[in-house]
Amino acid sequence: MDETGVVTPEGVLLDYRPAGLATRTMGRLIDLSLMTIVAYAAATLGIVALANGSPAPIIIYLIALGFFVLFGYPVGFEVYGGGRTPGHRATGTRVIRTDGGPIGLRHSAIRAMLFLVDGFATTGFAGAVSVLVTKRGQRLGDLAAGTMVIRLNRPVMAVGRPPTLSGGLRARAAEFDRRRLNADDVATARMLMERGAQLREGAQVDLATRMADRLDSQLGHVRLADDEAIDFIYAVLEADGPPSPDAPPTVAPSSQRDRTDVVSSYLASESDADRVQEPFAAPAGSFDVGGDEPAAEDAVTDDSAEPEENGFAPPT
Repeated sequence: MDETGVVTPEGVLLDYRPAGLATRTMGRLIDLSLMTIVAYAAATLGIVALANGSPAPIIIYLIALGFFVLFGYPVGFEVYGGGRTPGHRATGTRVIRTDGGPIGLRHSAIRAMLFLVDGFATTGFAGAVSVLVTKRGQRLGDLAAGTMVIRLNRPVMAVGRPPTLSGGLRARAAEFDRRRLNADDVATARMLMERGAQLREGAQVDLATRMADRLDSQLGHVRLADDEAIDFIYAVLEADGPPSPDAPPTVAPSSQRDRTDVVSSYLASESDADRVQEPFAAPAGSFDVGGDEPAAEDAVTDDSAEPEENGFAPPT
């Protein structure tokens, strides 16, 4: 299935790959199998425990158990598990909102209720047709809730965890002619590796892909088809030592030093609720996009000043 672009309210374009019908079916079968096992075990234990009493408690127990399995299982995992049930984790997928944000309780509850229609009532036929005919691969529950299921088949950045390079990529990286690289792009790539874990996964993939393409073009198209973008960037930067999340970004000499770098723009557009937070990592420090340089309207130009030694004299 083709990639689908999502434009966030901040105007950032994120590229996602919707999960296909086969992937979603496999994940759903895994979840249904686990739900069946849990329901069977809990029902057996409950019936045995209540067998000596009246049938009313058994009926109430089975109704509550059915509600928990059909709604509590998917809603609990999707809301508190980052949009991923065990089936999603096994197939490398995740449920997100169509605007790229994390799924909430309302969205997950609507998806669970509509699965009774496009899943159980029609034995999955309505859901399969909806996934095949919609651009984002959405079943009826996704359309009603404003959600979509995406594939996470590409690595993402995490705080303090550099990519693991294959032996082939590491060997080829030793032969890269890094003298051909643009200093600005190297500085931006290093900042991406240091600060990119604060971004959502879609933004990480988008930035890494564009930066890998730029570096690959400057190196003479040395990147292979199976080289992941993040791995390739790390291999290019590894010659000067692996970037550390705690190290300050490298400032490259450039005539365009006053420009706002791409990573800073993404960080500025991301809200605190949407940034990726590692559970046991120290919170990332503040990141001043503007820097300490004076604003353009505050700059004072003195035409009568003497030209600098390496500068240009004003026309006379």
